[in-house]
Amino acid sequence: MKDLRDRVVDAARDEAPVLIEGEHGTGRERVARLLHENGPRRLASFVRLDPDETETERVEAEVARAHGGTLLVREVAHLGRKRQRRLISALRRFAAKQGSSGANVRLIGSTGVDLQRATEEELFEPELFESFRGRRLRLVPLRRRVGDIPLLVDHFARDEAREIGVQTPQLTPRAMDKILNYSWP
Repeated sequence: MKDLRDRVVDAARDEAPVLIEGEHGTGRERVARLLHENGPRRLASFVRLDPDETETERVEAEVARAHGGTLLVREVAHLGRKRQRRLISALRRFAAKQGSSGANVRLIGSTGVDLQRATEEELFEPELFESFRGRRLRLVPLRRRVGDIPLLVDHFARDEAREIGVQTPQLTPRAMDKILNYSWP
């Protein structure tokens, strides 16, 4: 977690497109929001585009709404090549309307798919993949980083206790053992 935090802080400083890779439930959208909240565009909009919202008009409207801010394209691999080209085109058109060489939008994509392989198999648009080549954040599932569990338990216990106005509860060793030995599918 500490390594990921450092990589997120580093990636938040610049404005290059970022690809967040990881299984469902690893916190991809939370990382995208942290990139936005800790970056130079934090005062502008954070706009989320889902794969089922990629009709041309919708994509262009969302790119425009994200102007000056961040556009998160969730499950970018699930767009399909036609919709991926639509996204690239919308970014270009918006940039042309603004009179610049690139859209004034920080692009973040999230995926649970290996985009390198999908691109090689011609299932993903190479130009869009290339835009993410500079910054990729891989999120490891909890079952492969069991050492983070006590930190997470403590964090969530403190947050919840603060929210409801009670003292932070302490887990018994037996309860922590059960949590540590859970499979975390």
